[in-house]
Amino acid sequence: MAKASDISAIPIMTSNTTPSGIVSASSEFSTSYQAWIVFGQTAKNAYWCSKYREGSSWLSYEFPQAKRIIRYSILMESGVAYAPFNWTFEGFDEASGTWIVLDTRTEVSFVINIKQLYDFNNDGFFKKYRINISKGSNTDYTYISKMEMFEPLPEKRAVLQNPTTNQHYSLSDNTLIHLPDNSNKNMLSHGIKQGTEVQLNVPFEKTKYILDTNEAIGNGKVFRKAIESTQVPIKKASINIEKKLTVISETNNKSLDLIKIFSDNITDTYKSTITSSWVEIDVKLEKVALTLESVDVYIDNSSNANQPYGFEILVGGVKIAERLSSGTGGSFWDKSSTTNIPVPFEKQQINSNSIQIRILASSDSRYPLMIPHITFYGTSSNHTALIFHNNAYKKYDSLWKVVTSTTPTEIDYLNGNTVSELSKIPISAWQEINGTIELFYYTNDSNKSEAQFDIETEPFSVYDYIGELPTIVAYTESTDDIIVSTNVEPFDIYDEFGESVEVLYYTDDETVTNADLILEANWSPIDELEGDFEVVTWTEESPETAQRVLDMKAIPQPQFVKLVNPKRVYGSLDDVFVNDISQSYRDEARYFIGGETPNKWYVWNKNDKRFVVADASNTQKIMLNGMTYKELNNITDMQWRTWTSEYINIGMFIVDNLRDTIKTIVEEISFEDYLPRDTTIIKNTSLYILNTTAKIDISFDANVLKGILSDDDLTRVQYRVLLNNAYYYPADGSFTKLGESPQNFELAIGSKDIRIEDWNTLKVEFQDFFGTTDYWSTQFMGTFSGLMFKDIYGQYYSSEIGEVLQYLDFGVIIAGQTTIEHEVILKNQYGYAIKDIHLYANKSNFPTGMTIEFSTSQSPFMPQPDLKLGSVLKNNEEMSFFIRLKTELGSTPDANGSFDIIVRADKA
Repeated sequence: MAKASDISAIPIMTSNTTPSGIVSASSEFSTSYQAWIVFGQTAKNAYWCSKYREGSSWLSYEFPQAKRIIRYSILMESGVAYAPFNWTFEGFDEASGTWIVLDTRTEVSFVINIKQLYDFNNDGFFKKYRINISKGSNTDYTYISKMEMFEPLPEKRAVLQNPTTNQHYSLSDNTLIHLPDNSNKNMLSHGIKQGTEVQLNVPFEKTKYILDTNEAIGNGKVFRKAIESTQVPIKKASINIEKKLTVISETNNKSLDLIKIFSDNITDTYKSTITSSWVEIDVKLEKVALTLESVDVYIDNSSNANQPYGFEILVGGVKIAERLSSGTGGSFWDKSSTTNIPVPFEKQQINSNSIQIRILASSDSRYPLMIPHITFYGTSSNHTALIFHNNAYKKYDSLWKVVTSTTPTEIDYLNGNTVSELSKIPISAWQEINGTIELFYYTNDSNKSEAQFDIETEPFSVYDYIGELPTIVAYTESTDDIIVSTNVEPFDIYDEFGESVEVLYYTDDETVTNADLILEANWSPIDELEGDFEVVTWTEESPETAQRVLDMKAIPQPQFVKLVNPKRVYGSLDDVFVNDISQSYRDEARYFIGGETPNKWYVWNKNDKRFVVADASNTQKIMLNGMTYKELNNITDMQWRTWTSEYINIGMFIVDNLRDTIKTIVEEISFEDYLPRDTTIIKNTSLYILNTTAKIDISFDANVLKGILSDDDLTRVQYRVLLNNAYYYPADGSFTKLGESPQNFELAIGSKDIRIEDWNTLKVEFQDFFGTTDYWSTQFMGTFSGLMFKDIYGQYYSSEIGEVLQYLDFGVIIAGQTTIEHEVILKNQYGYAIKDIHLYANKSNFPTGMTIEFSTSQSPFMPQPDLKLGSVLKNNEEMSFFIRLKTELGSTPDANGSFDIIVRADKA
């Protein structure tokens, strides 16, 4: 929360309109109790008073310009009998013409002549503010002696904008914060604060997504964010929710200063006048708390004599926690200075907005009891999450479980993971789901307008998001200049001015008519010559003796150098190392990787995690796209092994400058192969055969497992299949017989052996003649194979072998009538496309006078005795058709009759 100014934003008013702004109220009892008096320097007992028994009332002030108010104060000087009791503090939104509630207070107790301050969060700017009093302490009148409104101290914030994507970011504690936009609200809430130094050239391991849009569902709302886990590998995910519970009143001890005890200022402690052995405070929370998770008590140990002996927390008269002093006599707490003392207890389900605090007094009754500062933490709303992956909404409970495969209902969200459970999902579980992951956050907190998703991930460079030259967007609430200081890589003045500058000289000396500019530089008259030139010498010596050697020192032009003959890579590339000992204040040399032909150059792309083609057509493109020697040397051995070419070439761009501040020196470039393949070593007439591990190429689709098992050394191979950690083929757990390599196999897995609509694990173990073993495994969602009938809710009518799972129920059919149309969904789960689809019914069991009609549309329904479709239905595609039954008068009744719908098709 921003810090408020100590000076009221409202001037000292002398009328309802002077010196500036407009004061108004719902009513004024008389001219002696006008509204402006609340904001003026009037006599001590002067005040604004509403009309007699007005009921609800309000008092407002309109600023000449919109302002951001974050605190207000109320002072009662003439007693508290007619003070406000319940109210809201509101700002007027001119765009919508409505009042926006910014702060809510109920059952407030005032102490005479004590100014009470009320802080609240507000990112909006309004011209008009008001206190809207729904109930006073007395039904006759409501009055206020003095009131002030306070702005925040001027704030300056900044965010970074990627000039290419226009995406806005903020930074905090090695966390990259993704912002929806650069609105005032987002700048104030998440921008980089004035005076904060953020280091960019270090690995970032956390990212935060700020979401300010949601979709309403039932009694709550849903925030959603899609994350590409191949680019942002999730190690931990959490959702930031406010757990501090707001106290709005205490009902049984009006003599205590509630504002101090439960205020946001943790250093507020209150010395009461109570000398009894204990005091009990009945606390009322702003909202019903579903859970109570912790209570913090702030103790001022500067005076041991009047400290409490202990605390008890009660809900509904039942004690749920206590914290007693560890000392005896005059020493009550172990700490020697002020400290936050947690009251330990397990999280409690309370479903209440009433809590009792019993504070036990010290044994020394000579001193009044010190009432500490108390803070409650818990939840007042439901906060749950679902993870959408592979067309299913999931939760994690020891393993990933599907909650629903259709659009979630509010019940589905409530059955998801709690926010606490989400933060405890292990990294191993996140690694099981790859690709696009979408996080859905549900809450029924009506005040929740923004969600924050916190993701811990692998280290990354912030420049991958903000770009190399981000735009700095600044926000300020003052008229002072904004100065942004950056620490960058070393540079010299020519980097800013270019290679040539124009020097302007000013003097107010009227006698000066010209000026001399003296330059000290690495310069020679030859520098003035453009292009090629010849050096001609003359001498009187004879040609036999006139021998001269031309010694010339020069700075080479920037040049692109590559190997004349690319190097052959006999194994997997393991490492390329550049020994760059350039003498410069920054890395100017650029490096590229090439293959056998010089027409394409590559660099390592950190985002795509692969080698990509780079434009090296001119100097500007080379400097922009090339790698520095540090980037080249930082490519790991696993990344080098993705280089697929059989040859390796290195391209170097070498540059110096005229000022000798950049001297590029590359001593050597070396590379290493990793485990050369396909080699046979013959030594001392002994033959050594290098055994290689068998390899397998497998596909699994439509419940059919297909594979090719091979071994590079051509030894015989064998395999076995496990389904859900049980031996499937061969059933006894043995391997198949050793067969020649390569070996093709195909295995159909029946739906009766798998878990339908649940996750299954399929594993293939294989080995060669020497017993070297490896395996392949996958997880898949169990489903039927073939052409399947489903209802509109996705439930199957029958299995792949015709086993009835549910009936298409037409109910009671009256002779002479036509039934309503029923939609049936046909889904292709063969694993390949089909064509020439024929849908018809087995009418052998039909009673006389009954016919079945098919149609590809419901409106209009175009009746046909069967359906013949010439279109192609691809794998996993669905199509709908409609059927109805038609009867004639006098049709033979047939109780509980049934018939089959049959589909046939050809492979496309």
